Amino acid sequence: MVYNPYIYLNEIFAAIVAEMVTCNNFDFGYWPDVSNRLLTKGLTQAGQQAKYPLIVLHSEFRQDREYNSIVMMSTNPSIYIIARTKVEYTNTDRVTKVYKEVLEPIYYELLNKLSISNYIDTTKPENLDHERNDLFNANVRASNKSLFPEQLDVIEIKFKSLKIFKNCRK
Repeated sequence: MVYNPYIYLNEIFAAIVAEMVTCNNFDFGYWPDVSNRLLTKGLTQAGQQAKYPLIVLHSEFRQDREYNSIVMMSTNPSIYIIARTKVEYTNTDRVTKVYKEVLEPIYYELLNKLSISNYIDTTKPENLDHERNDLFNANVRASNKSLFPEQLDVIEIKFKSLKIFKNCRK
């Protein structure tokens, strides 16, 4: 185990998402930055298809540093699992065609990967406690303008106190 004081939360999540089967598309940042990267990616047909589903770590999160223990920090990140939806879908359609078929499998695989990650302290079940919000036909806005041209359904995960080890437990 090597202490790496320079590992950042986005690097940990990127590594976890890269190992996932249901979704290995990850981004990190503020919504305007994520939106701009997706707009650029969407300029080609292949990029259009590869944009979603997407897992986003929003770049604002508190970090309580714990230098005198094996835990480097406790943090409260927000994660968004995003999938394209259709304007004509009712909420019932969204549950059946987007949440159950796309978003739920990603949600459960992400939680499973976090629970076995060598960076995340899951010695206590409550260490993965979080608030979950299902955002039907989500519309992320800034300056009263939609940041995403697509219709999106989202699962928002707000962790209460995710503990990150100083040393990777490999």
